[in-house]
Amino acid sequence: MSRPHEREGRAGVTDIQASDKEIWLLDVYGRFLHNDPVSDRLETLLPEDLPPEGPGVLLHIDSQKKEEPFRLVKRDSRPVPLPHIVPHLGGDLTVRLEVTDRQGPFAASYGHFLTGTDDGGVDAVEASDTEAAFVPVPARTARVLLPSSPLKVRDEWDTVLLPPRADEGMCVRVGAGAYPWPVVSELLTRMANMSPGEILRQHLPEIGDIPALRVEVSCPTH
Repeated sequence: MSRPHEREGRAGVTDIQASDKEIWLLDVYGRFLHNDPVSDRLETLLPEDLPPEGPGVLLHIDSQKKEEPFRLVKRDSRPVPLPHIVPHLGGDLTVRLEVTDRQGPFAASYGHFLTGTDDGGVDAVEASDTEAAFVPVPARTARVLLPSSPLKVRDEWDTVLLPPRADEGMCVRVGAGAYPWPVVSELLTRMANMSPGEILRQHLPEIGDIPALRVEVSCPTH
């Protein structure tokens, strides 16, 4: 394979993610939190089913607002409000969104946690439900998981692999293996910030029955 540009080592993940203000929320079933603009209701969509602009619900972070620094916002303005939330960060790069509404359409969900369901819906469940979590993903990184991503992935034997795609259980499938988000997040972030003609290589470690994998990613020039 040709190597017009090459990049090894760790990228500045924190700096890169901080520069991307639009945050998408990926659920445990590999779907993104969305708001249907016609029915004006929450749902979740697989990456291939998203509209071109991305999901209709974003996690907005504004550290200047002390009373409500974290909010769910709609990409397109619609009359039905979104629930107010307080995020609880997990050690696996996930966030649990606790509903804090005491009045209005989400009052019955007060103290519960938003979750995607296996049929593409959205529910609010008790804290003990392990499915009640999302991965907050900067839009630039999330777009690596879309079918429209132009990046090409090969293994060390020059075999073309399927591009990364969201899988169940907060995993991302690369080649034949499903890797937990903390394992693959750096690779996705680096992929999201590639320049045309650039090539990067990264090693994914052995995880249980999944063997270690060295990938080479190329970004087309056109």
